Formats: sequence, structure tokens, C-alpha cells
Amino acid sequence: MLAVILLMMLTFGVIGKTSREIGAPQPNSGAQSPVISALEDGFIAIAEKTEPCVVSITVVQGMGGKKDSGRSEEDSLRELFRRFFRQNPQGENPGKSLDLRSAVPRDIPVSASGSGTIVRRAGNTFYILTNNHVVESAYNVTVRLPDRSQYKGTVVGADPATDLAVISIKSNTLSDKNVVSLGNSGDVRVGSWTLAMGSPYGFEHTLTVGVVSALHRELEEEDILYTDLIQTDAAINKGNSGGPLLDALGRVIGINAAIASPTGGSVGIGFAIPIDTAKAVLDDLIENGRVVRGWLGAGIQELSPVLQDYYNVKEGVIVTDAEAKSPGAVAGLKGEDIIVRYGGERVLSTSQLQRLVAETAPGKSVLITVIRRGAELNLSASIGISPLTPASRPKQPPPISSSLEIGVRTLTDDLARRMDIRGVRGVVVTDIWPGGPAHEAGLDEGDVIVAFNSIPVLNEADFKNRYSKASAGDIVVLKVLRKGSVRIVGFRRE
Repeated sequence: MLAVILLMMLTFGVIGKTSREIGAPQPNSGAQSPVISALEDGFIAIAEKTEPCVVSITVVQGMGGKKDSGRSEEDSLRELFRRFFRQNPQGENPGKSLDLRSAVPRDIPVSASGSGTIVRRAGNTFYILTNNHVVESAYNVTVRLPDRSQYKGTVVGADPATDLAVISIKSNTLSDKNVVSLGNSGDVRVGSWTLAMGSPYGFEHTLTVGVVSALHRELEEEDILYTDLIQTDAAINKGNSGGPLLDALGRVIGINAAIASPTGGSVGIGFAIPIDTAKAVLDDLIENGRVVRGWLGAGIQELSPVLQDYYNVKEGVIVTDAEAKSPGAVAGLKGEDIIVRYGGERVLSTSQLQRLVAETAPGKSVLITVIRRGAELNLSASIGISPLTPASRPKQPPPISSSLEIGVRTLTDDLARRMDIRGVRGVVVTDIWPGGPAHEAGLDEGDVIVAFNSIPVLNEADFKNRYSKASAGDIVVLKVLRKGSVRIVGFRRE
């Protein structure tokens, strides 16, 4: 649609006008030009078509997981301490601060948020493509759609090498309209329109517009090495991870993954994993939960013009070393060999050779042609399994102890004064399991719990004793004070 609109922009802008009319200022009639209206209508159509296919993902991770949201639970605790546990504003007990380290569980789970794209349907099962770093080490996955419906998600497959993962949800109300159309990233060109969708900083279903500013970018982010990325100036921020990058027809051409920024926010340099990369691993992730790749075990690098002259070759890649007992070493590869063909296909770059090896089934014998000291040699290598291949389908970590679901501390007289609360007994919430039933029901850090199922709460021990006796499925109703107001929070134990 937008490709046609761009053509219309050129046509409406020039054809049918005289040279005098082209340069002459036009009176402001207040009406929007047909060109702008058509362009705007195109963006609106894409947004309306794609929005039902894009989801917000909230996960509960162990402390070792990666966080993509702009706000972590650790940040929430620090803010809580600043608000409620700082020195008395009236100057009481000057120089004295309250040590709450003993009140906070040491193994606090944290929440993270990201985005995802529904890419496939199988009956009432819908598969969502996202980033591996969004769901890695997840205890709990919650998927939310634009209509505010929520689903429990299951991580069915993950591929750390490409930073891609697949989540499944089951629904009898979703339809094919919730499944996005996939494009071809190989057709993308610098200057092509792009639209990024996702939940930056928790602002769900945000749409930004830009162009492809570069292709084939490489980026190292923490322990992930991204290759062949699409670069765009469409705004991408924390929380966009896993959301789609769309082309001018509303088709997915990439999965938003990372940004380059000195500030932590968008500065117009965002990166997406090409959808062709995702399509290559999608079936394996859904069916097997992992991607099995071939492995040669040889270090390689590009041939510079100087090295081409030195070794008297025009193309290929140079072997820097071969790992001991690796398939490459066993086949006879040596340092300074120039690999010019792999399985009969010309080798033109390191990324191409890496892709060819990765796509080779482990155990298959492949003919590798090399140039060594000016002579051409044919070596037969039995391709191995990449050491980065996960051992099995992702497994859900053990559930979090119920003692960590709600962290509390007795509301002492000193603490009550600091919080400006009078004549109240109970416990103050110091931490809450993000994504858990109490959190979803609206309980928050800083709330003061004064009653448990209509019975007053005396202290920390009293609350923990009663909470631990509630079985899965039991209803828990808490009466809480929050900033001077009384609230009733109800939920079922899981």
C-alpha cells in the first residue's frame, strides 16, 4: 500500500503543474493534502491490521535472567526505601537510617517485559515469536493482547545463538486475524519504510515509523553476537524487544532486538533480526524446542586485498586455526588454508561459510576445497554438532518458594512514624513476586496489610503463618492501607 502511496507522492507533486505553479506559494486552505492523507491512511491501515498480532510479554525471572524493561523490581525496592525508609523529614533521629537488608529476601525474583508477534496458529494453539533474552530463565510468562485479555505462556523453544524464542498460548477466541503476515528480509533495501511495534517501557502497542538505514550490521550485546542485522531509525526502546519490524505492506521483515545508545533510550539506531533468519529456525523451535546446527571447529576470517595478493587468490576465507579434535582438524584443515568451496558452493565471505556449516546436518560428510601453498586440495569433513546447541527443549525452572511471593516486615512504631501512619497494626509489603497472583490483583510494595481474610494482622510472623497455610486455589482477601486510603485486594493462591 505504501509503495503505491510513494509513487502517488511523486505523481501528485509534479505532474499537471506548470513551472510557475510548482514554485508558487499556495494559500493555506486548512485542508490536508491528498498525498498526506493517503500516506496517513496507509500507516493507519497497517497499525489496525497488525495490532491484534502484537502482544506484550511479562515474565518473572530468577536473578540470573536478563531484564528488558525500563523498570526492575530491584529499582522498585530502592524507590520504596527512598520513599518510606529514609531519615524522618522532620529531622527526628538525625543521622540515623533504618537498615532493612534483613527484611528483604535475598533471592528476589525480578520481572521483565518485552513484546512478541503471533506468527503461527495450530488449532487453538498460537505461537509467538520473541527474543530469547526476553524469556530466558523465566519462571512465569504472561501474554497480554490489545483487548486486555491475558494468557499464561509456555516457552516451547529457544535459540540463544540467534536470540530468538517461541512462546505458545491456547485460546478459543483468537483467530487467523491475530496471525501476522511474514515478509522477506532479503527484499529489504536501504531507504525502505519501516514500522516498529511493541511495548517500550511498558507503553503497550506503540507504533513508530522510520526507514532502513543500513543492512548487514553486526552488534555484540552482553553475551550475544548479532550478525546480519537490519538497522532502522524507527524508534526502538527497552520493551520493544521481540516486537515486529514491518515493511510498507505491513509484513514482518524483522524482530526488534537491540539498540545502540549512549543514553539507554532511542537515538535513532535500532536493530532487528531479519525475518528470514527467524523463518529458518521457527519450525525447529516449535517441533523440537531447539535448533541443532552443524560445526566445523575452524577459526576463519575475511581475506583483505593485501592477503589476497599475498596468497594469490581472488576469493575465499582464510583459516586462522582448527580446534584440536574438531571436525575441521580431523579432516586436515590447517592454519593459512584458504577455503574456496564448501560442498561445491563458492565461498565468498565468513558469514556465508558460517551459515553453510550451520545448515549442514551433523554427521554429514562435506567436501571442502582449500588452497594451500598455491595448490588446491579437497578435504572431506564429517560435520559435528555445535557446542552451543541446547541439550533439550527449554525447561521451566522450579517454582518460587511461597515465602518469596510476598515479602513483609512488621509495622513497628518507628516505621509507622516514618510512613506517617498512626494507630495502625499490621505489616508493610517490602517485596512482591511480580506476575504472581497478589501482584496481578493489585498488591504493591509499600502497602500496609492490616487484615487477612477479615482478621487483623498482628506482625510479620502472624502474616507468614496464615499465608503459608493457604493452599493452592484458596481465596486470600487482604485489607491494605495505601497512601491514606483503604483498599481490598483479593486473589487465589497458586
